Amino acid sequence: MTVKIETKLDKLVIGFKCPPIPKGEWGAKLTEEEKHVIHSQRAENLALMRHIEKMIKLGKHFVQKTGQKGLRRYCVLSEFTDKPLFYVQLGNIGGVWVINFEWNPTKLSWEEQGEFLANLQPMLYDHYDELYYKGVVSHAEFAVDVYGVDISDLVLIEKGRKTYSKTGTTTYSGLRGSPHVLTVYNKAKQLSLSELWVRIEVRIKRRDIPFRQLVEETPIGNPFGNAIIVDVKQLQLIAAEFGKPELATHIMELGLNGAVKNKQLRLKIFSRLQEVAVEWWKPEQFWSQHQALLKGLHPHQYK
Repeated sequence: MTVKIETKLDKLVIGFKCPPIPKGEWGAKLTEEEKHVIHSQRAENLALMRHIEKMIKLGKHFVQKTGQKGLRRYCVLSEFTDKPLFYVQLGNIGGVWVINFEWNPTKLSWEEQGEFLANLQPMLYDHYDELYYKGVVSHAEFAVDVYGVDISDLVLIEKGRKTYSKTGTTTYSGLRGSPHVLTVYNKAKQLSLSELWVRIEVRIKRRDIPFRQLVEETPIGNPFGNAIIVDVKQLQLIAAEFGKPELATHIMELGLNGAVKNKQLRLKIFSRLQEVAVEWWKPEQFWSQHQALLKGLHPHQYK
């Protein structure tokens, strides 16, 4: 079967920064002027949040449970198709006002993209530009969809990181709550489809990157750069080469970093595995394509 590859921006969550209430040792060090600036920023965020919520309620929407007290998640629906266009999280967590906009750029058709932008006009004072120039990246997902391969034949190996969690055929490299998580899972199974569809996905969870900077400079570097995908049989052959057949199973369960304690041996094994990575694994090409997708979110393009 022919292998087909697609790169996608699966999800973006862009929020507005809000400073916490000045208190404790940190608050004591602030000048009255600095405290005034913080309280002014908080008041602006609260006013914006109330305005956004008011505008959402004028259109088609529903509210989803978040599991977090004080946080509401609104799903804004298309006026024409009733399909979800985007989500807005509003509320207060730990004394910080939360305003997050979440959408999937790849899934929006040209018409839906126009409707998404039209919805932002009454919500934000400077429309999409306000989100672009003032927003920060809270969450971003960069996906590589691979069609025509069986996930049970594949092993994810990321240099320098342990596989912390594995459920069935889903593998996570890095702690699931960390700023950078790489995962491989059966997308077809998730959607109850019969086809062969594997998703390799990088999830970035940070609030220190301006949205504008992510689009124009992509400051995070290639998030796929330290990873390889290897066929299970090739991994078994390499493990046998090093005189440790049982190592293949340990690497599949714990990742290379968790299975091999000796640093020099890890480097040798990783170098050897790079030579036998599946032929369709091209991280530089994937990231170049994702960067092109990000450039498409510039206000000059995303209209």
